Amino acid sequence: MTGGRILSVWRVGLAALVALAASMGDARAQQSLEDAVKATFLYRFGSFANWPPSAFADNTTPLVICIAGDAAFAQLVEHSAGAQQIGGRALSVRRLSIVSPASGCHILYIALSSPQAIRDALQATTGDPVLTVTDARFGSVRGAIHFAQSEGRVRFHIDRRAAQRNGVTLSSRLLNIAISVEGAEG
Repeated sequence: MTGGRILSVWRVGLAALVALAASMGDARAQQSLEDAVKATFLYRFGSFANWPPSAFADNTTPLVICIAGDAAFAQLVEHSAGAQQIGGRALSVRRLSIVSPASGCHILYIALSSPQAIRDALQATTGDPVLTVTDARFGSVRGAIHFAQSEGRVRFHIDRRAAQRNGVTLSSRLLNIAISVEGAEG
């Protein structure tokens, strides 16, 4: 191979690496944007849900948003929620390493790596006043709300029965913007 051909191969290889790096940067930017949208949705779900009175000690008890399995996302939710309030309640964001019954969460985002771990987390909260949120990025096991990509946008499915099993009712306004609603009243 001549010097000119070697240089040409190097240029093509370098161009491919630059394109790959740029696309990885685009992918990271896209994932960051997707996470920011999900973080905002997550705390805003509180505006469209009603918990039983027993879910809060009193009228000043914060609405607790728990994140299971993703510390970076928990920080993003904390930043997004900031000084926001839902129904006059302050928002509190916590990260959980283990989901257990009576965890004190009102909204639980489950970002665990295995379907069994997600099922276990959902099982641990069944019957507790917790709005469970799962993500297609981590599998097909679904909570009451399940994030998914649709036409390049962050959207969500709703399982109304899953919310009702936990004593949480969801506003028709939220149901109307979901991709799908299971357990809808007929």
